[in-house]
Amino acid sequence: MKTRFTLALWMAVLMAPSIAFAGDTPNAMVDASSKKVLALVQQSRENGQTDVDALAKDLLKLLEPVVDFEAISVAVMGQHYAAATPQQRQRFVPVFKNTLALLYAKTLVKFEIDRIDVPAADPAVPPSGNVVMAVTAVDGKTYSIAYTMRQGANKKWRVRNVTLDGINLGLTYRNQFDSAMNRYQGDIDQVIASWTADMEATK
Repeated sequence: MKTRFTLALWMAVLMAPSIAFAGDTPNAMVDASSKKVLALVQQSRENGQTDVDALAKDLLKLLEPVVDFEAISVAVMGQHYAAATPQQRQRFVPVFKNTLALLYAKTLVKFEIDRIDVPAADPAVPPSGNVVMAVTAVDGKTYSIAYTMRQGANKKWRVRNVTLDGINLGLTYRNQFDSAMNRYQGDIDQVIASWTADMEATK
């Protein structure tokens, strides 16, 4: 459940690719996106949206432009990436990102965000790609989320990793990939085929 909760929080501020222009600072991108997602969550609740599969697809369309799923997938495979075939590497990317979107859709209706605070970037300091924000839930609890972002060849910032209150999301999923490799005796095809079910079963 902790992994799902972590996922819900970090994905909650990445839902507005239309505002993530190449010239935006990482702080501006996160801040504007957070406002968009709060509106999206409210609209979803008002409409009584319960089809998590449909919601997951909608979320994925919004996430793909601002999250570097390919780079994250490589990091998650870790030491096993070198042993994987090009076909296995390519197959894992959509499985990984579709699973993230599905888990978030299932959590979205349960976790309620009251406020998101993102510090403004200092215009005198070049952006480093590291953004730390605070998320306050309706129960009053506040969580710190640190984003690691990188610019591509097009100068567009994209998320590469997230840490929630000291929990490194990339490392968490890498450890889960390692565990799956042990469980399935090094069968990467089985790890990929079972990834969604295994992640849904993770508490």
